[in-house]
Amino acid sequence: MFPSKRALAGWSIEQVGNLAKSWLEKVRRDKNYELDHTSLEVAYFTLIAPRQLQWDFIYVSTALAETDDELAALGAGPIQQALIERGLDAIPLIIELSRSDPVFDKALQGVNGSESLDEEILSLLEHLRENSDQDLCGSIVKTAHTKRIQSEKAVLDSLREIKRKRAESKALKHE
Repeated sequence: MFPSKRALAGWSIEQVGNLAKSWLEKVRRDKNYELDHTSLEVAYFTLIAPRQLQWDFIYVSTALAETDDELAALGAGPIQQALIERGLDAIPLIIELSRSDPVFDKALQGVNGSESLDEEILSLLEHLRENSDQDLCGSIVKTAHTKRIQSEKAVLDSLREIKRKRAESKALKHE
């Protein structure tokens, strides 16, 4: 039986860590990603657990992952679900984490572009995969912190600027 949403709200980081360990062990054992109790528990967890616990699960799993397959599963499952749930609010966090943690950045590669993901998030993920303009992404995060830009509009404007600069760069390459 899965814990209730109320019970999950009281989970400790140790409980989250135990779930992450069990799930990663399952991923290591099962290359076909068959559904079992652990898989269903993680799917359920990523759907109903409080946001902070979901991100705790992602952080712990990233730290414990030993293989690219595990990171890909983390990207295609819990990270993708968190991005779907948080939507555009996740953009500043994704940029910051992908630039500060190469393992998290590698896990992001597993996000498979579900139709449920916002177009701006898909654009950002594509940009991060290309791994170009690293300084541009870093400067956007720094500017956002420096100016205390918290609004969704400011983040979207920054992403549009990335797209514009990328388009200009591609146009120059074709000349």
